[in-house]
Amino acid sequence: DTIQTALEIDRRLSDLETQARAQGSAVGTAFLYPVSIERIALWAKGLQARGFVLVPVSAIVSAPKS
Repeated sequence: DTIQTALEIDRRLSDLETQARAQGSAVGTAFLYPVSIERIALWAKGLQARGFVLVPVSAIVSAPKS
């Protein structure tokens, strides 16, 4: 969310979905800008209908092997 516009944030969230479909999972980060929080909250409401589940990053990142 370095570009703080709803359109740009929506585009990046769409890119995150594309990555998740292609690779089975994806990790996204954002700053706590009001527009970011607003767009992510709206996006998250429709995730289940699009076949996605939000999980903590610990659910998809494996521990390093010793």
